Amino acid sequence: MLPENVDTPRGQYLQAILSKVSQQEFSGWPMLKKDDYVAIGGLVVLFSYVDYNLRRLVEGYDDAELLQPPWKGKSKALRTADVAKAVQSMIPWPEINLNALKRIEELRGLRNLVAHFAIRRFPGEDAFVFIAKSARDYKKHFGGEPAPAASVTAVMDGPVLPGIIPELEGLQNWLAKATAEPEKQFEPLIPIQPKADKQRRLE
Repeated sequence: MLPENVDTPRGQYLQAILSKVSQQEFSGWPMLKKDDYVAIGGLVVLFSYVDYNLRRLVEGYDDAELLQPPWKGKSKALRTADVAKAVQSMIPWPEINLNALKRIEELRGLRNLVAHFAIRRFPGEDAFVFIAKSARDYKKHFGGEPAPAASVTAVMDGPVLPGIIPELEGLQNWLAKATAEPEKQFEPLIPIQPKADKQRRLE
């Protein structure tokens, strides 16, 4: 999943610059700054904690036999996207909490962008360009099959990336607390496995 396209005058301006650049010219565009790497690393690391806690939630509910179909009994084999869906649907979350979970999934697209696309800076502009070779993403976002030399590209204003970090930190801190509280309640409901089975799993 990638971020939804947001068509703005600034984005159109950046795309117009990019459309006139040859591959040879693009190879000379600036690499990222130190602060860019810090923001990218922060985004990826925070999402590692987000995904860890989402799986804790869904597996805890499943182990306590509280997870409902179609997820019941399948929590340990779920893909990341299905884990998010299962967590959102497993209890009647207050609206503010459900909105927080949905916002996390909106930001996931940005995490996927910085983690899987090559990134350069625009020369003379505080902005990023993302580029990848992905027929699947091309078909999803543009329809049809890409031309032989086509790439998937995206542009982003420079302040957007570091500006996301404080919001994601807040969401992750809330999620960590929301995960720890039910785990304490689930503990008496989770069947204790035989000692021999535990030993076999540790060997």
